[in-house]
Amino acid sequence: MDERLPTEGCFIKIFRRTSGGVLELLFGSTPKTDLAKLVDISLGGLQCILKRPAKAEERLEIELHLPGHATPIFTTAEVCRAENLPSGHCRAGMRFVAMESAARNKLLSFLQHLSLQTFQKMHGQEE
Repeated sequence: MDERLPTEGCFIKIFRRTSGGVLELLFGSTPKTDLAKLVDISLGGLQCILKRPAKAEERLEIELHLPGHATPIFTTAEVCRAENLPSGHCRAGMRFVAMESAARNKLLSFLQHLSLQTFQKMHGQEE
């Protein structure tokens, strides 16, 4: 399940832990804001478009909200790739480095459901 899938309905908040241990909101994407756009996701990591630059190898705290789940997934990710785009935005690829098993299982369940929906749409078998 390392296939990357579209993320319609998901939103993400990204935090940096300051030297004092406080979480500082860097990027947030909710239905009302557009600071980060989740492009795709897998069990291994995610890709997003940010309105501000990110640094390769930087560790960030992720709050991932999935449709149909009341509580978000909290995890840590490391920026593997950061590419500045002509628009001034930044495309960032991140890998998950610390995810609890309950959060991983929730993400796996979501990805399996999303994969099934994608397959059904591709083959004209929509519910």
